[in-house]
Amino acid sequence: MKEFDLLTISLKIQEQQEALRLPIPRNQEETYRKASDLINAAIIAYRKKYQLKPLETILSMVALNLAVNGLKTQNNKDIEPLLAELESMDAALEAYLQQETEN
Repeated sequence: MKEFDLLTISLKIQEQQEALRLPIPRNQEETYRKASDLINAAIIAYRKKYQLKPLETILSMVALNLAVNGLKTQNNKDIEPLLAELESMDAALEAYLQQETEN
């Protein structure tokens, strides 16, 4: 990737002393900012639910939750080619049945 396609952004994660400074592709800034917001919201929610747990445990729970959600999303995408094939077969069957009823 060309250097001029990169943008350095600062993201603050809950309870972190200093912001992360990341060089990212310019067209992915919104994604990184939304990811940061998602992490911060999850930390706040886990902090409320498990007030006595240490930060390391909270961060581990957040990381695990986000990883599980990512894998679920990935698994859902794995069936997209199958769905496309089924839709194609359905369209072919519809066309065949239409032709048969016309004859």
